[in-house]
Amino acid sequence: MKRLLVTILAAVVLAATCVSPASAAIVPCTANSVVSSWRAQCERTPTDGDAGGVSGKVTVWYPGNSAYYASVEFRAHGEISYLRNHTTTTAYLRVATRNEFGDWENFIDQVVRGPGYSDTVNRSLDEGDPVRVQVCLLDRGCATIATLIS
Repeated sequence: MKRLLVTILAAVVLAATCVSPASAAIVPCTANSVVSSWRAQCERTPTDGDAGGVSGKVTVWYPGNSAYYASVEFRAHGEISYLRNHTTTTAYLRVATRNEFGDWENFIDQVVRGPGYSDTVNRSLDEGDPVRVQVCLLDRGCATIATLIS
């Protein structure tokens, strides 16, 4: 009985110390210039299993049909970027970090024409580097979130 209690107590302590990733919070975009018929949404996930990292996503979509969207998601844990264009127009999908002069420098800059594009890019960054993700749709505007951290 004593051994069973010790085992149960150890399991409870282990469960209490494990950190599960938090869900994404919708936040204001750093920049948002989408036209009135389209929408932009920015999300941040400060806890994704990467100590000090902040993941996030920017999506631009057409509210009349949620299947029409383009997005860029950056996950600090693993430094993986997910690029999507499910619109019928050209999308500019960008991920950037600051260079030695403090300017944003794109390390992913995809120009995607037409629907159905998906790509995953794994790019090693220094821990703590600031990260900006951006989606621009031709004639529909751009949305950006620049408060992410590798």
